[in-house]
Amino acid sequence: MLPLMETFNPKMVESLSRTAEILRADSTFLNAAAEELLKMASEENEEKRGSRDACSLDVNVLMNAPLAHRRRALRLWLSRGRGDLRRLELVHLLGVEKLLAGTRGGRVAELPGGSFVERRRGFLRLHVKN
Repeated sequence: MLPLMETFNPKMVESLSRTAEILRADSTFLNAAAEELLKMASEENEEKRGSRDACSLDVNVLMNAPLAHRRRALRLWLSRGRGDLRRLELVHLLGVEKLLAGTRGGRVAELPGGSFVERRRGFLRLHVKN
């Protein structure tokens, strides 16, 4: 495929290499921002509950973050809590995001492998099936 593309643009490989470098830098920045958002949501949690719980995040902190930032942070949180992102698709991430809307607690978003995220008292809590 690449040789065919080079017939249209002789510098295709160089162009793809530059694009990959830009995307790596973007990804590094976005991952660091997601880490910071998770830290803030966990710190809020610590202040409100009096102890650090790595499996729960403050809903208000997440809701105030831009969509792309919030989604990357949620994916990172789910990956850490579950141990991987295997079989986790956009539909599952959207289900977790739906829990952020409104004020009603006690709702659940199911995840592959029997795990689930629950919203309760202003926090998202990840329950992982062992």
